Amino acid sequence: MPTCTIFAAGRPSPKGSYVPVPIKAKGGGYSGKFFLKPSCQGTKAWEAHVKAAAMADWMADGNAMLKRPEGVVLECIFSIARPKGHWKTQRGEPIGDLKKGVEKRLTGTRGVGDVDKLARCVLDALTGVVYEDDCQVDVLNAQKRYAFFNEVEGVLIKVFWEGPDDQATEGQDDYRGRGVVNI
Repeated sequence: MPTCTIFAAGRPSPKGSYVPVPIKAKGGGYSGKFFLKPSCQGTKAWEAHVKAAAMADWMADGNAMLKRPEGVVLECIFSIARPKGHWKTQRGEPIGDLKKGVEKRLTGTRGVGDVDKLARCVLDALTGVVYEDDCQVDVLNAQKRYAFFNEVEGVLIKVFWEGPDDQATEGQDDYRGRGVVNI
């Protein structure tokens, strides 16, 4: 099964819901029309950044855009920088050890975004570069976590797709044991 790895450095931004904003009419008042504004700041910039990273990494490997009906498997690992207050310091500099009582996992933090909305932004960014449409993604494995000490925050994306020699036989797991259960 062919693979490609894409890394986009930067603060991941979720692609949340859209908020309707009323359009003002000439001369005051409202026109009765609305436009939709993303509810999350920085979504467009992050999506453009992921698309640029995907273009660079995907094209550098000599890959062409996957056409329908080719299926795609995506793994996304979102690394979010820890707050500086989580690290032990020596002479004002972080030394790589966590303070006692600090959360080990990135759960319950409101400022980062839900993992499904982080993944939604990546799925949309890869449309038109890696695949024709995000409906081609058959399996999505996404996780968010704190970045390790001195690790750059961003998203690591692994793309798997079926090559010409990877045709699954009847009853065989298409994703080679990647957690898919045949029922």
